[in-house]
Amino acid sequence: MLSKKERKELSKIALGGSFPVCLIIGKREIEDSHIEVLNKALEANELAKVKVHVEDAESMKETAAELQERSGAELVETRGHTAVYYRRSEKHPRYLL
Repeated sequence: MLSKKERKELSKIALGGSFPVCLIIGKREIEDSHIEVLNKALEANELAKVKVHVEDAESMKETAAELQERSGAELVETRGHTAVYYRRSEKHPRYLL
């Protein structure tokens, strides 16, 4: 589990500038292909930024929680329509937390 300080640092990296969005999810249900893309991004970078196009904040929370559960990653933060996920790489750790 990430500490408050670790969440803040990871959020700053992902939301603070040029960190790319790895996945955009529309208004349909989350599919296995979405999880595959998210998992590949987490394996490569440990950090993943996802845009979710939903109607309201409650839908965003539900979608973010489902992505977290299905990917096994930790939800770092949601801000607007963007969610940031982290999963430590055992082979190539990038962020020393």
